[in-house]
Amino acid sequence: MKNNKSIKVLELNFFLGLIMVLIIQSCNNDDDGKGHENDITGQWLLFQRFDGDGIDPVDNGKTLTFTEENVFIDSFLTACQGTFSMDDNTITIDMPCKDGPIQYVFSFEENNLILAEFPSTCDEGCYDIYKKIEGGIFNPVSRFIP
Repeated sequence: MKNNKSIKVLELNFFLGLIMVLIIQSCNNDDDGKGHENDITGQWLLFQRFDGDGIDPVDNGKTLTFTEENVFIDSFLTACQGTFSMDDNTITIDMPCKDGPIQYVFSFEENNLILAEFPSTCDEGCYDIYKKIEGGIFNPVSRFIP
């Protein structure tokens, strides 16, 4: 029993540490997510996921689209277009097909978008890694067309 509590404490500490790293990485005053190399606007393809055991590739990952008009589109929920707002290193997404807003802590690493749902839905501090789609057209049926 004591061993289970120790493991839970370690998992919680790991998750809190991950959140702190993401917060510290994104504490740059000019990082509002728009207007520079790490611009949130555009289409992003999910290609990797950290699930606690390491980073794994994602086949047939979904795309997320963030427009300059603050419209949000998830390719797995194309009939449910929403809106998003940003505050420091947090993105809040409102979609009419969801019960309430969804929040993510975000950062950029090597031009990739890192999204960690907040609060986390897993004990290990999971996060998704997206790469920006440049110059392609997204088709919900056949996925990405270069």
